[in-house]
Amino acid sequence: MKVSIQNTVEILEQVHQLESTPGLKNEACRSKFLIHPYFTSKVFLFLHGFTAGPYQFEPLGQAFFNKGHNVLIPLQPGHGRSGNWSRKNPPPLPTDIQIYQQFLLKWLQIAKTLGQQVVIGGLSTGGTLAAWLALEHPQEIDSTLSLFCHSPR
Repeated sequence: MKVSIQNTVEILEQVHQLESTPGLKNEACRSKFLIHPYFTSKVFLFLHGFTAGPYQFEPLGQAFFNKGHNVLIPLQPGHGRSGNWSRKNPPPLPTDIQIYQQFLLKWLQIAKTLGQQVVIGGLSTGGTLAAWLALEHPQEIDSTLSLFCHSPR
């Protein structure tokens, strides 16, 4: 079944509506979608790091959008939630890898409706997720950019 760009835009609008309900830490945590009104040669799917948000890829996403590509930067499950988080009261982030894998597969399908080639990128745990998706679905991913960070202890 081929999904049209209009159907995809409706899906992205639903995501933004869900993220508009109270509970996000701030606007920077919302998913970022930079979409042209047409199918592009490439679509970029960027995955932010653990406990971070889509804001990490906004400048890079804007640069690719300005070059004529579509860009998706979805908020990962459980991330970006407001709350009084601490070591004793950690944020409610999923710990089941299947939740993230299903999330990735959903966004891969959406990305394929917006561009001829899918380029996936991620930072930190987003880089790990991007690498997993590229290894599991190499025929659907054109290129992968995975950045891993290590903080000294």
